[in-house]
Parts: sequence; C-alpha cells; structure tokens
Amino acid sequence: MRDKDVVFVKGIFEASEGLGALFAERGGELIISAPLSRERELDEVLADLQNELQAVVSHLPLPAVP
Repeated sequence: MRDKDVVFVKGIFEASEGLGALFAERGGELIISAPLSRERELDEVLADLQNELQAVVSHLPLPAVP
C-alpha cells in the first residue's frame, strides 16, 4: 500500500474507537489486530478499504485457545 494510504488507514482506525490496532510492517504491509467481538465490523471496513484503495487483504490464522 502507498505511504499516503497507510496514513489514511491509520486515521480510520484511530477514529473507530477500539475497532482494531494497526501496526505498520515493511513496504506498505500492515497488520491489524482486533477483538473477536468486532470481527464482522472489521471485515466490513477492510472490504471497503480493499475496494477503495485496491489493497490486498489477507487473514492470518487465529491463535489457538488453550
């Protein structure tokens, strides 16, 4: 994702009060961590961002719960 898009996405998450935390990785890669209770809302936001920014969204596996 482009640098200016990272700033845009970060602003969305900062304004969304607890939807998720955004971590910038390398070269425009982001990791977004969110509570399971907000999963549906997060998926909707990510789908919108994917369409608007032509970003690629992939999901990491959830950690195993003991």
